[in-house]
Amino acid sequence: IVISQPEYKADILKKLLAQEQRSNFLRVDGVIRDQQTQESIPYAAVSISNTSIGTIANAEGEFRLVFPDSLSNSQLKITHIGYKTFETSIRAYIQRVSLFHLTPVQIP
Repeated sequence: IVISQPEYKADILKKLLAQEQRSNFLRVDGVIRDQQTQESIPYAAVSISNTSIGTIANAEGEFRLVFPDSLSNSQLKITHIGYKTFETSIRAYIQRVSLFHLTPVQIP
């Protein structure tokens, strides 16, 4: 979008800054590991239960999940094929780096 009139630019910037200040976001950073081997689990799905907010861990099992502060009482959910789903209150993990262990399950 190109805006050529300076007064419109200033109005838009003011509105964007005001909106950003009203929208508070939190984050959870973590590393996902296998509970038995302590090896990183790559590409696990990390989400907030019952929402469309989520991310995928990288090849080293690291992730960052950013979400609105209105969801601070929600459940954090981590899933990966071959592991038991991990679900817990997100509150204890906000604004810190945490280590998460997934339990392997035998697939018949």
